[in-house]
Amino acid sequence: MTGAGAELNRSHEALARMEEVHPGWKLITQNVDGLHQRAGSRRVLELHGSIWRVRCTECGEEHEDRAVPLPISPSCRGCSGLVRPAVVWFGESLPGAVLDEALAAAQASDLFLVIGTSGAVSPPPRWPGWPSPAAPSCRARPATSSLC
Repeated sequence: MTGAGAELNRSHEALARMEEVHPGWKLITQNVDGLHQRAGSRRVLELHGSIWRVRCTECGEEHEDRAVPLPISPSCRGCSGLVRPAVVWFGESLPGAVLDEALAAAQASDLFLVIGTSGAVSPPPRWPGWPSPAAPSCRARPATSSLC
């Protein structure tokens, strides 16, 4: 169990193995828990950031911080400004560089797996080629998956 209450499972490990087998593999995730990296994935694009990183609200410096919980008023080690989790909060834009890389990877892919999501959280459902909710789909559920 992590400090955020999420647990590593066989799905995370299977996706990490895909990276070993397929050199161009990229894992695009909206999860912020870092479990893909704990399972061994290295080419992870975190659309919504990571709870294990903090970002200064003043200077923008970002660094890893695995303290659980964060101090009441955490401060930047560079400028002493207030730091916050380096995650996307409701109403904020996704990080442009990560979003661009994810979109390019999705468009260049020969196979695009959508796992463990309703597919309703934007922007991925608006990407070119993203299947509509009415389209035939293969949904893998962690507890019952036989992959279609």
